[in-house]
Amino acid sequence: MATMSRAEIISILGNADDDVVAEIRRIGASHEELAEARNWLVNDEAPMNEGRPLASSRVGRVIAFLEEIEEDAPAGRTE
Repeated sequence: MATMSRAEIISILGNADDDVVAEIRRIGASHEELAEARNWLVNDEAPMNEGRPLASSRVGRVIAFLEEIEEDAPAGRTE
């Protein structure tokens, strides 16, 4: 599987610093997996309520990482 470019990662996440890009690459998430992880995080209701299966292990790792950096973000930051 090819590693996503910085531009591809930013197209899904919006603004992302070098550490975020590097970690997404380290996890090895595909474009579709990163988009799915982002979808899980931004939806008011979990996608499983729409009949979708639970996230795969790689998607789950991306979700956990993105949740962690959102928790660490200063108040009022909207990345």
